[in-house]
Parts: sequence; structure tokens; C-alpha cells
Amino acid sequence: MMAEFAPGHVVELRPGPNHFQLLPGHHRVQLWSQYAWRCGRATLDIDTTRGPVHLYYAAPYTIHSRGAAGFVPQERPGMRAKIAIFATAILVPLLIVAVALLQR
Repeated sequence: MMAEFAPGHVVELRPGPNHFQLLPGHHRVQLWSQYAWRCGRATLDIDTTRGPVHLYYAAPYTIHSRGAAGFVPQERPGMRAKIAIFATAILVPLLIVAVALLQR
């Protein structure tokens, strides 16, 4: 996972807590998961003038879904797409076998 706090200020995130020091002020944070390309993008505006801010990012289940970012723990988006992909992967071969057996 990656985070960009300012143009050119990109940091790699590890699972679990990550601690960064930013200057007090308003910042736009862009978060994403890095595979062959950026996927699961999420953007969040933060205000560090009042002290530390806790951010949460949840990568999506599929590369075609957006990520989720917020100030409380986030649910991973894309569960319906994941279920549809798995259901298709199971049902299509079963349908092919059923059609082949019925044509005998």
C-alpha cells in the first residue's frame, strides 16, 4: 500500500500502524494499493492543526474496486464483485458439464 501526502512525497505503508510526522495544516492524502498499477485509490482531506490524526485505509477485494479511507476503521469494498467472480468461476464449469451430460 502506498500513500501520497504531497506531490512527490510518497511513502510505502505496511500492514498495521504506520506513523508519519506532517507539518500542522490541511493535507490531502491519496492512498492506493500497488500491483502492476495503482488500484484501490482513496482520497482523504485531513487537518493536523489540532494534533495527531488517525487514518484508516482498507484495500478492496478486487483490483476493479475503489479503496476506503476514513478516520475510523473501514470495511473492505468490493465484496459483491468478489462473490460474483467466484460464483462465475464455479457455475460456468458446472454448466458446461451439465450441458455435456444432457447432450448424451
